[in-house]
Amino acid sequence: MEKDETLIVGERSVLPFSRGILAQSLIASGLEPREAYKVAEEVGGLLERGRRYKERELAQIVARHLRRTRGADVARRYQRSLDRRLAPMVHTGSAAAPFSKMVLARSIRAAGVDAVNAFSLAAEIEDHIRRTPSRTISAGRLRTLTSSLLKKRFGQPYAECYLLWRRVRKRKKPVVILIGGATGVGKSTLSAELASLLEIPYVTSTDIIREMLRTMFSPSLLPHIHTSSYEAGKVLRHTAGDPFIEGFLQQAAVVCVGVGAIVRRAVEENTSIIINGVHIVPGLVDVGDEGALVARFVLVLDDEREHKGRFLARQRRTSRAAERYLKNFSAIRQIQDFIVKRAAEHNFPIIDSRYFDETVDAALNYVTETITKVLLEDSRCEERSS
Repeated sequence: MEKDETLIVGERSVLPFSRGILAQSLIASGLEPREAYKVAEEVGGLLERGRRYKERELAQIVARHLRRTRGADVARRYQRSLDRRLAPMVHTGSAAAPFSKMVLARSIRAAGVDAVNAFSLAAEIEDHIRRTPSRTISAGRLRTLTSSLLKKRFGQPYAECYLLWRRVRKRKKPVVILIGGATGVGKSTLSAELASLLEIPYVTSTDIIREMLRTMFSPSLLPHIHTSSYEAGKVLRHTAGDPFIEGFLQQAAVVCVGVGAIVRRAVEENTSIIINGVHIVPGLVDVGDEGALVARFVLVLDDEREHKGRFLARQRRTSRAAERYLKNFSAIRQIQDFIVKRAAEHNFPIIDSRYFDETVDAALNYVTETITKVLLEDSRCEERSS
């Protein structure tokens, strides 16, 4: 590049000022081509040769020139056109990334705010950033602004919860969420929603763990892992109690070994994960809390008609036929009753899954409360050791 060239500095490039490129952006805002090229020529005459202008700085020069020479309406149209094309930026140190309204809305949602208000607040913050001259905000300022608005609109607990999740992401302990519950109660759907809201990168199920174990152990060696959870009792040779429950427990005991291995790997790599499945049985899952922020709970669906309806709904979305589940519905309900009993014996929270939004809110609240307690205890331990 020549030393006396006027340069435009973008987020990812430095290019010579181009009247043609500027004219195209003016045409996009509604100016006639001939007029757009004339304005671009005029703006080029206003720029200092050899100077560097930031992209947003050039936009401000153009807007001022339009307002002065073509009127406020033309300037506003140009500004609105830029608003649609130039995303606000968030700076962390020397790095910058486009602001995402959806990402911020998820973070606000994770603080306990309902979806509509979370998106509305994120949109308000985006407008605030767009109105600043540079259209940029530091990550720290964004965090402070969001927290302040949460406190003002919804109360101090929501602001504290939002800041809590910001701290969690910086710690060297992963978040591990274990969700148990009978077949068809909504564990996978809830897991996907929590993973999105809490920015947890990995979700897996105990069905996948069981499938991996099937490749390692033959049916003759471990026959009970080669059936569904509600049919495992049918392959038992001897049973002293309820075959449905004994078969299920034997299968769950084997699968939970794999659950423990996955959690240990998550701790080693400091990677947060959600594991869901019928095999997450209270008292059977042996996961230590030292290396991770662990939250465990059981999902239930008391209404039998609703439970049956979910198998029919799932059949329409996936290749899993409802007939098989409905044929074994009695065994599935027996397993749910057993899991609920074990949850009560081992102080596992029980969350009803009938209404999805309420289920998500209850799960978020429980996970947040659990992690808050762990962080407070960690802080006390650090204070005592220092």
